[in-house]
Amino acid sequence: DTKLDRLNQFCSAFPQPDRLWCYGGAAARLLQIDPAYLPKAVEVCKLANDVACWKSLGSMIQTTYPEGSDEKKNACKLFPVNQQLSCATDFILE
Repeated sequence: DTKLDRLNQFCSAFPQPDRLWCYGGAAARLLQIDPAYLPKAVEVCKLANDVACWKSLGSMIQTTYPEGSDEKKNACKLFPVNQQLSCATDFILE
């Protein structure tokens, strides 16, 4: 039983839309605690499989990394292609 499994059990117990806020809040909080947790935050959003989680994480990335920085570009590249715009608002990913 991994921490990600326990988070999934916890968030899945909520009705919609609270369930999506649970995943999004957890992903954003991981990044807020330490940017090194970004890969885990991405795993949370993959688990949630919903645009709301990616938007929440994208908003946190906007405040964590400087505009146009390599760190921000690299963070946004971890998003699925169809969700990268929710992360990359100040540059175009190549």
